[in-house]
Amino acid sequence: MINKVLLKLYNLHIVKSLTLLLLCVYLIPLIVGLTYDFIFSSAPVPDITSKYPNLAIAVLAACILAPLAETFVFQYLIYEILKNKLKKKILCLSVISGLIFGAVHCYSVSYVIFAASFGISFQLWYILSARRYCNTVAFLAIAG
Repeated sequence: MINKVLLKLYNLHIVKSLTLLLLCVYLIPLIVGLTYDFIFSSAPVPDITSKYPNLAIAVLAACILAPLAETFVFQYLIYEILKNKLKKKILCLSVISGLIFGAVHCYSVSYVIFAASFGISFQLWYILSARRYCNTVAFLAIAG
């Protein structure tokens, strides 16, 4: 069942694939995070701009540098390290990557759930894009 779904995702045109990625990355974590917050009422997400007195530096760090660094570490490096050990276990590799990504973003429980959902989705699309196109296209699709 999972292999059939992954095969269909693999065969999608890149525009449809990225559209589906955006839906998965934003809707699933939003639903899960809001449900968790509604049930358990967790702490709010911290404001990163308070760490940076200059708004331009905050925008540069949050919108350009962080996505590039996170994509390199959590998608590219984890994929390269684990791809030989978990050859055909794409979902397993994606879950491991997503859980590590979520654990690093430990502002609150709901934020960890949000980030883990993002990480799983990003890693899954990274693997599928890297296999279909190349690592550069996959990297730019996720980081961009």
